[in-house]
Amino acid sequence: MNPENRKYLGSGTIKIRAWESKDAADLSYIGNNPKISFNMTDGFPAPYTLEKAQEFIEKVNQQERNLFYAIEYKEKLSGSISAVFFEDVYRKNVSIAYFIGEPYWNKGIASSSIKILCEYLFKNYEIERIFAEPFERNTASHKALIKAGFFKEATLKKNVYKNGELIDSCIFACLKESHVKRYVF
Repeated sequence: MNPENRKYLGSGTIKIRAWESKDAADLSYIGNNPKISFNMTDGFPAPYTLEKAQEFIEKVNQQERNLFYAIEYKEKLSGSISAVFFEDVYRKNVSIAYFIGEPYWNKGIASSSIKILCEYLFKNYEIERIFAEPFERNTASHKALIKAGFFKEATLKKNVYKNGELIDSCIFACLKESHVKRYVF
């Protein structure tokens, strides 16, 4: 397991932490929702079975470079957030992705988790830019990113092929210089 994944980040009611094998049933429960898979890449299982949850947890805990965290809200598994590091000329960039289980929507969990992860990344890694690429139709994700200090860089027309349909996606970014000014760490 990547040592970075052992950390508990955040405090209070919202924390992000390493995935544990005991999380599989809860992950399957919150992930097995068409409202969530509708806005996720095809790599997100649908249906999200217990076996798929177990495979995911085992796989991410073997990662050497990228970070994958469980999101807890009031000590209950409520979602997932990850950071993927780029290489070569893109090495100062990190892409984040996340989802929140429907029972936990509209509680500020996504934006808080994004802030926690961004603060950790900017403080501990030599990166300058963190970005996310939600689908255009996923306005809840847009709001969470903006609330976390991101700005919309672009709309990519017909960029995603999902469920037999070409749809737009957006790029939201947060730069270290603006994040540091907003959230001093």
